[in-house]
Amino acid sequence: GFVPPDENDLVKRIIAVGGQTVQCRADTGLTVDGKRLIEPYLNPTTMMADPAVYPCLGNEFGPVKVPDGRLWVMGDNRTHSADSRAHCTSTPTEAQKGILCTGDPMTGTVPVSNVIGKA
Repeated sequence: GFVPPDENDLVKRIIAVGGQTVQCRADTGLTVDGKRLIEPYLNPTTMMADPAVYPCLGNEFGPVKVPDGRLWVMGDNRTHSADSRAHCTSTPTEAQKGILCTGDPMTGTVPVSNVIGKA
């Protein structure tokens, strides 16, 4: 699951909800339904520290169509976050290209019923 072994709760940002499509590519950045997300809450120092991983702050992924009743979540500390990207699956062909999360969308998403609070 998404919860680290020494924690009861995990705080992540909801990026996409059921029915939306999320992906990240070097040329477009993080997009939901084809629109680039503007994320002023991300630490700019992290983004500048390693230009090779920006704008995805990790491997490219998707597209992933989030199933109804589920959420795509990502941590704000993207380079060190066990979030939807860390729990998804990839088809072998896309994995060879370094593109993650092209397999079963259920594996990288969280059921809405698992959310216990919001900030």
